[in-house]
Amino acid sequence: MRLGVSLVGFAVAAETTNVVGRAAEPGSQAGRPGLGSVWFARMASYDALAVASAVGRAVPRMDDTAALSALAAARGLAAELERSELALIEAARDGGPTWSRIATAMDARNRQTAQKRHADLAEIDQIMAAAVPAGGPTPEGMT
Repeated sequence: MRLGVSLVGFAVAAETTNVVGRAAEPGSQAGRPGLGSVWFARMASYDALAVASAVGRAVPRMDDTAALSALAAARGLAAELERSELALIEAARDGGPTWSRIATAMDARNRQTAQKRHADLAEIDQIMAAAVPAGGPTPEGMT
């Protein structure tokens, strides 16, 4: 059974400074009746992976199946973020900013670090594209 926990009230409340911390309580309550998973929608006002991590720490026990499922979900989110980061870097480059400006936006040490990150992301993307044909099945936990 899956449970959706709405964080909309947390995300828009003016007095809320820590959406992640405040989400841990309803998420941990969901674990008490033995629910196997909790789903968090991705929003611009909070990071779903950080919320899931906070809730995971708040739940007293997690069996190995739940831990493996959460790990697969985290890897899927990480892969999605990497694809998004690559697309954003390439869109920024198409717009004309220098690598130094891109590095600043990425919070990278310098332009070389930003360029290396771009190259690494492009390599990962090529490996994944070769491993999973377009429209074909995806590895478990990947989207």
